[in-house]
Amino acid sequence: MTPLPNIARDYTPTRARSRAWIVLAGGLLLGVALLPIDQQVAEFCRRFQPGQSLALGGDLRRSLELLQQFGDLTTCVIALLLVWLLDPDNRKRLPGIIGVLVAVNLLAHAAKLLVGRPRPAVILGGHAKAGFDSALWFAGPFRTYPLPRLENGEWIHVPRHGWEVWGGISSDLASMPSSHTLAAAALGVALVRLYPRLAPLVWPWVGLVGVSRVVLGAHYPSDVVVGGTLGFAAATLLFPLISRASR
Repeated sequence: MTPLPNIARDYTPTRARSRAWIVLAGGLLLGVALLPIDQQVAEFCRRFQPGQSLALGGDLRRSLELLQQFGDLTTCVIALLLVWLLDPDNRKRLPGIIGVLVAVNLLAHAAKLLVGRPRPAVILGGHAKAGFDSALWFAGPFRTYPLPRLENGEWIHVPRHGWEVWGGISSDLASMPSSHTLAAAALGVALVRLYPRLAPLVWPWVGLVGVSRVVLGAHYPSDVVVGGTLGFAAATLLFPLISRASR
């Protein structure tokens, strides 16, 4: 069997950093370009939700819900356990990988709190306050958004900042970036760096995570593009930690 490439030998920090910045810049530009069509895409995808005209079948929906979890805590633990069990030579790199994955996920949640973008279900749910029913609405770190809430049988609007996680906002103001797509891209970077032959499996799967988040009504297209590029760029730029941890 042909040995897999050695990560320390094949990893070129300068080239990887350049690629990361190019991908990040391109992804952010694409995310901005998608903003004008976000709402139209989200409105179309509402047809795939239960009870709608194009509602996804049970098996297909369950498959998408499963596949979109690539990059979450469970799949990361499974991936790391597989490396531990099947590839003893790479065990010493696991602490660095864990550190990168944790750091990137913290970045995702910090970005969500600062951006404060309402999710499609909030904007398109039929109860958004007039003037606040556009996918182009961002609270940012300083403005509040009037979240629709059902109280005593009547809809009211409760102003909340995106970072007021203690204020009962759930994840309603956490649309951008998509943390699922960001985490999937970060795990993809780690796996492809360790095992380059996995690239034809991993990168389409990361793309499927982003598509699933839009189709299932959780995000806008720009959310997943920004999330994916942030995850890829951040994990790539932090990846030298893996090499240092293995020394």
